[in-house]
Amino acid sequence: MDNAKETIDLITLFFGAWLSLQVGISFITIFLGNVMVEHVETGVFRNTKNPFLRLFTIIVLLLLGLGPFIYKKLAKFSWIMRRILMLVITLGMGILSMIIYYIVKTVLHAVLL
Repeated sequence: MDNAKETIDLITLFFGAWLSLQVGISFITIFLGNVMVEHVETGVFRNTKNPFLRLFTIIVLLLLGLGPFIYKKLAKFSWIMRRILMLVITLGMGILSMIIYYIVKTVLHAVLL
């Protein structure tokens, strides 16, 4: 019984850390803007056949990709409007992350306990 609870705690810890990282990187992207997007783009290799580089690209995009991805999609807006939209989206993403976290935690408790 204790082992299942520890497993649930470990899974939710890593999942919560990943969601927090996404929201945190999005807040950093609001302040740094194109500097952060270019920083993430240096770790991304487009159209490569090398499996190691593909794996590295997937890891970079999974860890740091959501904030800069959204910021690039908002490139058609003016500077101040892009920052305001990014702030609203990031706040919504934070609330949605908390909801998803508690749903996953509840489902894991229902299944494993």
